[in-house]
Amino acid sequence: MTQGGVAPWFGGTPLETLQILPWIAWRYVRLVFAPFDLVHGVHPAAVGGWSDERMLWPAAALAAVALLVVRACLLRRERWLAAAWFFGMLLPVMQAIPMINLFADRYLYVALPGALWLIADVVDTTARRRGAGLQHAAFGVLAIVIVVFAVFSHGRARKWADPASLYREATIAYPLGRTG
Repeated sequence: MTQGGVAPWFGGTPLETLQILPWIAWRYVRLVFAPFDLVHGVHPAAVGGWSDERMLWPAAALAAVALLVVRACLLRRERWLAAAWFFGMLLPVMQAIPMINLFADRYLYVALPGALWLIADVVDTTARRRGAGLQHAAFGVLAIVIVVFAVFSHGRARKWADPASLYREATIAYPLGRTG
């Protein structure tokens, strides 16, 4: 059953669903830094086994990010709360319970404060230790990032305001689904 009932496991079984989780988790982490392809929902192709590159590359990227997060948290224990917030808020949507929308950008909204808090604390602490020059440079980079995101958000809002454009996007994201 779908749309209000119990959704099937994405890959057909819990094991096959487990194989796609690195791709989903990496997409959430990547969207924290580069939210340029936000969509209503994504249903990626099923992974073809444990050696499929669609599982290996995201898993390697997640491992690298995890090492950086652990390192940052070991330097200041308050950061563990930010990391726990981010991952804890994503845990329910990581297919522990099968969901109809395997991935949707809106699931990131509640987790995002944890990631942003961690990033801001790392950048701020580093800039304060290095002096005023780095603080000014960090502020300049932040201003540029905000402007780029604002321009992109405006363009995205225009696309979502156009029903034909939104329909085309839905058919790409859900080629076989009722939504598309």
